[in-house]
Amino acid sequence: KEKAYEAVNNYQNYIDNYSKTESLEKYWSRTGKTLKFIRRNPSGVGKSQGVEHWVPPSEGKLRSSNWTDILVLNAISNDLGLSFPSPKNENLLSQIFIMGGDECATILDYFAGSGTTGHAVINLNREDGGKRKYILVEMGDHFDTVLKPRLEKVVFSQDWKDGKPVPKAPVKLKQKIHHNETVECDGNGNELTLSFDVGLDSQTLEKNEDFKIENPFNGVSHCFKYMRLESYEDTLNNLVMPEHDTAATAMPPSLKEDYMLHYLLDTETRDSLLNMRDFSIPFGGYRLNVKEPDSDASVSTAVDLIETFHYLIGLRVEQYYRIQSYSASFKRAVDPELPDNGAGQRTRLEFDGRPELDDKEKWRFQKIEGKIPANPLSPNDGQTKNVLILWRTLTGDLEQDNLMLDWYLGDTINLNEKRAEYDIIYVNGSNTLGADRKETDSYQVRLIEEEFLKKMWSGEEY
Repeated sequence: KEKAYEAVNNYQNYIDNYSKTESLEKYWSRTGKTLKFIRRNPSGVGKSQGVEHWVPPSEGKLRSSNWTDILVLNAISNDLGLSFPSPKNENLLSQIFIMGGDECATILDYFAGSGTTGHAVINLNREDGGKRKYILVEMGDHFDTVLKPRLEKVVFSQDWKDGKPVPKAPVKLKQKIHHNETVECDGNGNELTLSFDVGLDSQTLEKNEDFKIENPFNGVSHCFKYMRLESYEDTLNNLVMPEHDTAATAMPPSLKEDYMLHYLLDTETRDSLLNMRDFSIPFGGYRLNVKEPDSDASVSTAVDLIETFHYLIGLRVEQYYRIQSYSASFKRAVDPELPDNGAGQRTRLEFDGRPELDDKEKWRFQKIEGKIPANPLSPNDGQTKNVLILWRTLTGDLEQDNLMLDWYLGDTINLNEKRAEYDIIYVNGSNTLGADRKETDSYQVRLIEEEFLKKMWSGEEY
């Protein structure tokens, strides 16, 4: 009601003060294109009794409910050379996305099928320079044979025929031109600005000389990430039951069933689903048995522990740093302030020379920086915590591993001066990182394994 009265007053203000000098459209544009206007036409009849709402000008046009301009093409089979029954119509989806009006929209398709939604988004962004994103969900086995290849093909080339990319033909110049001069080209009468920065060797191009287009397939710079989620069957395949359980053997059948479901599956099999020992090799060392499609066979498959952990804690990644590997030599130095080790020795481990970068060595580190929601139950409220995550390989020698950790944090990333930048520091493997933490320090040090286990089995949804 209040907005309607405001719109009525807006129109009356225009009539009284501005209608003689400028049109309503110009007045609306000059005042910021936000005012709404309502008027009553005295000659109006019907239910509205002449009440009219002014519709601002728009570059687009209203669509009717009868869409007759949607091309019915099976581009996925005829052009891309892929096979899929009843794919969505790319032209139809493009029109729907255009009607949405937001060139930075994120479009979610829970039933991705052959990937038409992604195809339409990529082509729309190619045409109008938009920043739309897509999220596709698909459980079918055709992901590897249809959906993923389709997106790869559409990124590489805009046009395809019989499974092959179709390049744009070279243009033939109608006249001699000079550097950066705009001329009309043969073909469709389009104008083309030539620049010697794209590889022209001479100062001029002669009449009727072919100019090859720099990006003949109209490919785009694009990146998409895909993840395979563990299925229910994969979880069951990785359960390892205890071989001998005398307690279960002596139970009556009804109690035994309850014990199996509520204790054995929940507690005794946890290590087979999340083995903490495998966290010592986080870079591809963790594996699960994954069921192969249309088969009862399973294959050992590497699991991305790092990415999984990011999702568990709700991390918004800001910076990935490349994995660095180091070699090191050690020696023991006498330190009388240390306790006796039981053999009459008081020594500490130290480096015998500085650690050196070596891609083949066993001490590997990767750090990741980002933010997590301060309140996981309202992750988009703008409140965040700064996070440093440090993954490393563990050799089994705790003393050497932690000496390498202290050196890496102090010598390579200067953590002593940067600690104040972080609210939480995550590290895998037992460590002494928080031993020198002062009461005035605001950061926390957390063990990745403990946080992983807590989040995985918490039953909470974020």
